[in-house]
Amino acid sequence: MKKINFNFRYNHKIGIFTLSSIFFLYLLYLSIPSLYDTGRVQKVFNDKFLTDFNLNISLSTDISYRILPQPHFSIKDAKLFYTKSKLPHEIGQIKELKIFISKKNFFTKKNVEILKVEFNKSNFFLMKNDFF
Repeated sequence: MKKINFNFRYNHKIGIFTLSSIFFLYLLYLSIPSLYDTGRVQKVFNDKFLTDFNLNISLSTDISYRILPQPHFSIKDAKLFYTKSKLPHEIGQIKELKIFISKKNFFTKKNVEILKVEFNKSNFFLMKNDFF
């Protein structure tokens, strides 16, 4: 039987270059949603909230995308509505809304998966007769 001898030489400069290139490409991939049109993002999130959570929400056009600590959209000044007898009734004002999204596929805007939603600095106006 013939003995196979593997001799690899490891160069630290090539290893550091490779790791930094992979890290840069990952950050570039995470920054893809910042290229989305804010009008389309607003429409997609309105539709997602209505279908997935059964919430009628009015989002402002002040939408920003942030990578850290997780990829998320930060939306200023949103309003929650409750539909009662075919008339929308405002039940909440949200000063800052954070929508955390999945990192699986940033290439399709319509298939954005919402992982978590945070309401920061918000006021809710709930009355007993809204639920009965």
